[in-house]
Amino acid sequence: MIGAALYLFLCFEIDSTRIVLITTFCLLSIMPLFMTLHYFVISKNIIIEIFTDKNKIEVILNEGKIILKLEDLMSIQIYEHKGLGLYEFYFNYAKYNFKNGKYFIVTNFMTDEYFVPTVIKPEIKKEFLPIIWKRINL
Repeated sequence: MIGAALYLFLCFEIDSTRIVLITTFCLLSIMPLFMTLHYFVISKNIIIEIFTDKNKIEVILNEGKIILKLEDLMSIQIYEHKGLGLYEFYFNYAKYNFKNGKYFIVTNFMTDEYFVPTVIKPEIKKEFLPIIWKRINL
């Protein structure tokens, strides 16, 4: 889309219609760039390992390692990006909530597939911009 905006700007005479088109193309193309940067910042410096055989979850941060029990997992909320038709972007994340009110976030930059135990049915929510405000509360 940025290429289309540059093409309109460089190859045609500028009038009010082209200014609106160029602005729209630029805004629609900048949104996924900002979301990619946001998800990258949220996903860096955190490692989450789930050991089903040992019934534990390890969250490794810069500050140290936090070990959680898998049986304390209360619910999983999966936030998916609401589509724009042809302009579909792949931004989603899963929020793992525990019985003590703590949670952590796993983004699609961290894994290809979210872990969902068989006893928990995940709640799937669709949002236009799935922005993560706080990645961890442990």
